[in-house]
Amino acid sequence: MGYKKQNWVKYGRRGEIIELTVRDVTNAKIESWRCNDNHSYNNALRTIWNKYGDKFKPKTKSVDDDELSMLRNNTSNI
Repeated sequence: MGYKKQNWVKYGRRGEIIELTVRDVTNAKIESWRCNDNHSYNNALRTIWNKYGDKFKPKTKSVDDDELSMLRNNTSNI
C-alpha cells in the first residue's frame, strides 16, 4: 500500500512576516512589531493608533493638490 504525498510546512511557519517599525525624526527606532497573520497585524495597527493617534497624518498638502493647482495655472495662461 502506497502513501499519499504530503506538502509539509515547517513547524511554526505561517507565511510572510511583516515588521512595522516606528522611528523618530533622527531615524532612531522607537518601537517595532512583527506580524505574521491578520490578527497580529490588526493588533499592531490598533496599538499604534492608540499610542500615536493623529501624529501619523501628513500635515502638508497632498501631491494631488499641487498637480491640480499647476494644471489650473497653466490653463489660465492659454
